[in-house]
Amino acid sequence: LVDISNYVMFEYGRPSLAGRDMLGQAKAGTPWRMGAGSPTSLKTEADLTFGSVALPKGSYVLTAVKDEKGSWTVIATNPDTKAKVAEMPLVSTTLKDSVEQFTIELTGKGSAGEFAMMWGTSKMATGFTAK
Repeated sequence: LVDISNYVMFEYGRPSLAGRDMLGQAKAGTPWRMGAGSPTSLKTEADLTFGSVALPKGSYVLTAVKDEKGSWTVIATNPDTKAKVAEMPLVSTTLKDSVEQFTIELTGKGSAGEFAMMWGTSKMATGFTAK
């Protein structure tokens, strides 16, 4: 469970690589629930904006989808209706050191920050602001 500035919380499972390349094995177009066990959830008490994509305050289930070029997008859905609410494109970079356990990290100061997912030597991130 991650809590940033008392208005954004994530809950997710943290699988380990155990010598596998799990992100490399992800099939393009197939949603990934971003963790182990139960689906990854986001609860925000503030309206968030990821680039030009608005995500109103509320509770969401998050999945990630890789496209044919290897780029990732996080999809927020309403947990009750399963309706897609927002799609947040991520920018991928390569980490110097490998991250064994899947990690979601929020960093920020004031009303701006970065959402990042890291696993293996991959980091997928996007900036956000909160109102």
